[in-house]
Amino acid sequence: MASDRYNNIFVCAPPGSVNYPIAEEASADLIRAFTIRSEADIDQLGQMMTKIFCMHDQKSCLWIDDQLLQIHKQKIYNLLFLLYSRQYLFRYSRPVIYLVKDQPGRNAEELSDWIADLGFVPLVKEIESWNVSGAYDKAWFVQADTNRLSDSELFFVYSDLLKKKLFVGNDIFIFSSKEENIRKTVTIISEAEDTISQTDLHLHGFFSSYRLLSKEEERLSNENKRLEIDLDNQKKYLAILRNEREMERIIEFYHREYEVLPLWYKRFGHLIKLLIGKRSIRSTHNQR
Repeated sequence: MASDRYNNIFVCAPPGSVNYPIAEEASADLIRAFTIRSEADIDQLGQMMTKIFCMHDQKSCLWIDDQLLQIHKQKIYNLLFLLYSRQYLFRYSRPVIYLVKDQPGRNAEELSDWIADLGFVPLVKEIESWNVSGAYDKAWFVQADTNRLSDSELFFVYSDLLKKKLFVGNDIFIFSSKEENIRKTVTIISEAEDTISQTDLHLHGFFSSYRLLSKEEERLSNENKRLEIDLDNQKKYLAILRNEREMERIIEFYHREYEVLPLWYKRFGHLIKLLIGKRSIRSTHNQR
């Protein structure tokens, strides 16, 4: 049921540690989250950027360690050009970036400013630790390599989230650099969802409808944003046209009301300006 997943699944791994795209089963349905925790990760992702731009079957996004923003500013800024990729993850017309920070700071604001410089309204989400696990708000963090749950525990926890918390239309983050663990975790998630679809048709119908409506709501929001931008551009265009027409009217008035006047009348006007001090002899001489 890859195309009918109840939730979005992110595979969080360092660049180059997992083949791209991930897994043969429904890889297009997974979101590739590049975790940037060291300078080596920055360089590795930099080498992969051309390949990523050529991929058309898998969404991707960035997870960046807060401390790297100050140490490797220019390199991090260069990575932000991934936002121009057609497959970069956007939510409500805004590119999504996760910033992992152990303590409060202003780096999130600086990162947002960099993204704004590239012409986007950023959506920077702050995460407290790389070792985060469990369900929080609208996200479920799964550590699939270290401190991982057993297969049965993982199945039970996710089933419990679905049935008791109505956890649908949210994000699941799988932290792993091993494809075997990623496949196994994705398989267990699918099995838990398949169990509900086969044993509780009413709940499955609710989840499916909610998921579809959530996607449609985001699509309509994106379309509304696009129309707002288009309307704003149309207003600017009309304003320019009005200014051009106003200028044409002024020029036309000038030629109609002033240029047709006889020369003696114009010179008499200059003389009056000289007498009342609104014009200098030098300026009058320069016009001749």
